[in-house]
Amino acid sequence: MFNQPDYEYEYRNRQDLPINAQPYYTSAGYDLIDTINQRNLNGILYPVDRVSGYTIKQIENSLKNTNSWGEWKEHIKQQNPSNPTNQYIDELFNNWQ
Repeated sequence: MFNQPDYEYEYRNRQDLPINAQPYYTSAGYDLIDTINQRNLNGILYPVDRVSGYTIKQIENSLKNTNSWGEWKEHIKQQNPSNPTNQYIDELFNNWQ
């Protein structure tokens, strides 16, 4: 699935949908990994995503003992504090709050 630029989820690629098209869906996990800022590519209706470089394992670890959106956000920050995009985690998560 990863490292395949033409990969699409079943029933369309959610990464290509604006926030208001599916307000119940979040691509936050994918956005933590990829290097694409959909806002720059597609316009203002898409999430601001200046975060990249997290691994599936880091995302999995950050979800352990997490009971809320805010806890997940704080836990992911701790997974890779030396990641230069870590400073944009709040901005990314604010797309869905």
